Amino acid sequence: MADSLARALSDVAQAVRDDWSEDELEKKFLPVYAALGYREIGRDVRAKRTSASGVPDVLLLNDDESTQVVVEFKRPSEPLAPHEGQLAAYLPDLGAPFGLLTNGRVIELFTGDKREPFDLPSLARNPQALEPLRKQEIDLLSYPEISQRLHVFKERPARIGTVDDAAATHFLDVVDLTQGSAFFDLASALANLLEKERGTPVVSGCFDFWLKAFATEIPKRDKVPKSWKPFLALVSHPGGELGGWWALFPGVWGRAGVHERHAHVQPDDQRAS
Repeated sequence: MADSLARALSDVAQAVRDDWSEDELEKKFLPVYAALGYREIGRDVRAKRTSASGVPDVLLLNDDESTQVVVEFKRPSEPLAPHEGQLAAYLPDLGAPFGLLTNGRVIELFTGDKREPFDLPSLARNPQALEPLRKQEIDLLSYPEISQRLHVFKERPARIGTVDDAAATHFLDVVDLTQGSAFFDLASALANLLEKERGTPVVSGCFDFWLKAFATEIPKRDKVPKSWKPFLALVSHPGGELGGWWALFPGVWGRAGVHERHAHVQPDDQRAS
C-alpha cells in the first residue's frame, strides 16, 4: 500500500509541468486516490461538476459516504497561499477531517486547524503523512461501528448554509436516486421489505400514522429532481422491479396526495435537477 502511494506521488512529481491546467493535474492524481483506497469515480471519488462554483474540486468519501478528504487543485505555476483560507473553510462545512491543497509541486495537508506543507518529491520518498487519509471501511452490519460513526457525525457535523454551498451539494449527491447509488439501494431494499411485511401491524400502523400526521404536508406538485424520476416510475407502476409496493395500501395513496404527486412526475427539463 505504502509503495503504491509512493509510486503514484513520484509519478506526479516527475510529470508535472508549469503549463498544466488544474484539470490536467487533477487527472494525474487518480492513482494517488486509488493508492489511498478511493477507486470509483462518482462513488468514493466525487469531482465537482464543470459549471459548479463555491464547491471543492474533489471529495474523497468513506464507505458511509461521509467526507474523509477535501482536495483543491491549483495550476503548477500558481502559489497556494491565497487559496488556503478557502480550503480551511470547506473542512468544517463538510465535517471533513482532512484537506489537501496542491499545485503538483507542493502539497499542503490540512488537519483541523493545522496546516503542514510538503514538497512532492520529499513526500513521494516518505508518504507516511498521508496514511491517515485512507478510506475508512465501515461494516454497516456492525452496531459498534455504526454507533462510533454516529458519534463522529455528532462531533463533526456538516454545516449547510445555502442550497448551493459545498455541504448542501454533497448532501444532495448522497441522496441521489440514480440507479446503483447507495441511497437508491437503500430505498429499494426498504421498498422490498415493505412489500414483504405488508399487512403486519407495525407496517400498517406506521403508514397510517404517517398518512394522518405528515402526508397532508406534501405538495402535490412538488418539484422532483431528475435523477429521482426513474425510481418514482418504478414504484408508481405495478410490475416494476420493486414489486409494485405502491399498492401496499390500496385506496390511501390518492387520499394522501402521493399517487397524484407521482402522476405529475413526467419528463420535464424545466423541473429542478
